[in-house]
Amino acid sequence: MLGSLPSRAFARTAAKTKAAEPVLREQQKHRKVRALREQFGVSKKVTFAQAILHLRPGQLKERREYLRTKYGFSDSEQRFIARQKPTFFLYDKSDELGVDAIASLLIEKFGFSNELVKTLVLKNPHVLGKPRSHIEALFQFLKKEKNIDELTAMRLIFAVPAILQLDIVARSREVEELFRIYHEVSAQEVTEIFLDFPYLYCCPTRKLQLFLGEFRKYRLTKPQILNLVRKSRLLTILFQQCKNSGGLLGCKPANLTGLFNYLKMTHKIKASEVVEIIDRVPEMALQNRKDLLRKKFDLMKKYNKSLGDVYLRNLFRRHPDLFLKSFASMQAKVTYITRNLNRQLHGEKAFPLLLHYNFSQHIWPRCESLREFNVKNFDLVKALATSDEEFCQNF
Repeated sequence: MLGSLPSRAFARTAAKTKAAEPVLREQQKHRKVRALREQFGVSKKVTFAQAILHLRPGQLKERREYLRTKYGFSDSEQRFIARQKPTFFLYDKSDELGVDAIASLLIEKFGFSNELVKTLVLKNPHVLGKPRSHIEALFQFLKKEKNIDELTAMRLIFAVPAILQLDIVARSREVEELFRIYHEVSAQEVTEIFLDFPYLYCCPTRKLQLFLGEFRKYRLTKPQILNLVRKSRLLTILFQQCKNSGGLLGCKPANLTGLFNYLKMTHKIKASEVVEIIDRVPEMALQNRKDLLRKKFDLMKKYNKSLGDVYLRNLFRRHPDLFLKSFASMQAKVTYITRNLNRQLHGEKAFPLLLHYNFSQHIWPRCESLREFNVKNFDLVKALATSDEEFCQNF
C-alpha cells in the first residue's frame, strides 16, 4: 500500500503536466508573436502565419539577409512590408506565392530588373498574396486580347496597383458592355480609354453607371465627343474629362450633378451651356468638389457687392478658366490686395479679372517692386495687365 503512493503522486504530476502543455505552448506562441511585433512594428490586428512562428531567430535572420542581398530590401523596407504582409519572409513556402515566384516571372520571363520587382513590392505589398499564375494570366490577357505589351502593362500596374486584384477578363467585358449600351463605344475604343485612364477597370460598376447615365441625361452629341479627340484617339467625353481634369471618377457622381444644378438654379445657366464650357475646359467637371464653385462666387460677391447676377453669369460664360484657380490662391490674392496694398476691391475695375494672374510670379513681384520705390495709389490695371517692358516704361 505504501509502495503505491509514489506511483500515484507521479501519475498526478504527469497528468497536471500534460494538461498544462497546451497552456505553455500558447504562452510560448504569444511571447513569439509579441517579439515579432516589437521587431517589425506590427499592430495587434496583424496575424502571423504558423510557418513564421515556427522559425527560429537564426532562420529569420538568414531570410532577412537573403532579401537584403538578392533584392536590396533594407531593414526599414522589410519592416514596412512585414506590417502589411508578414508572409513576406516565407518566400520559399510555395512556387506560386512570394517574392521569389514573382521575381522569377517578371525577371526570367518578361525581362524586368530586380529593382523593378523591389519597387513593385514596396508600392503594393499585397501583390505577394497573388499567385504567379494569376499575374501571368493578367499579362497574357492584356497582350493577346488588348494588344498591350508587357512594358505598357507594367506601367499601368504601377499607376494603379489595384489592377492586380481584379478578375481582368470579367471586369473588362462588363465595362465594354456598359460603354456599348450607353454610348455605342467599341471594345477597341474602351481599350484606348484604359490606356489613358488605368483606373477604368477599378471603378465600381454602380459609380460607372451613374456617370454614364448623367452624361446621357445631358444629351451629349457625337460632335461634342469628337471635339475631345486627342492624339488621334476617339475618347468619350466622360473619360476625356477623367484624363484632362485630373480624375473625374475619383469624385462622387453627385458632384457632377451638383455642378449642373447649382449653375442652373443660382445663375440660370442652361445645362447645354455647361456642356459647351466643359468641352472647352474639361477641368470644370471637378470644380464642384466640396462646394468649391459656390465658395468662389461668394468670395467675389463678398469683396464687391455691386457684382450682380447678370455680371457673374456672363463672367462664368466668358472666363470659365478663371474659376479653375484654386480657392486658396484666390483668398491669398484678395487678402494681399486688401491688407498689404490697402485697396478696396469694390472700387477696382480689374476685380475679379485680376484673379487670373499668378500671385507669386506676377502680382506679388510687381506690387512689391512699386512699394519699394514708394509708389502708392498706382493703377492695378496698368501694373498687372501689361507686359514687363510696358510695366517698366509706365513706372
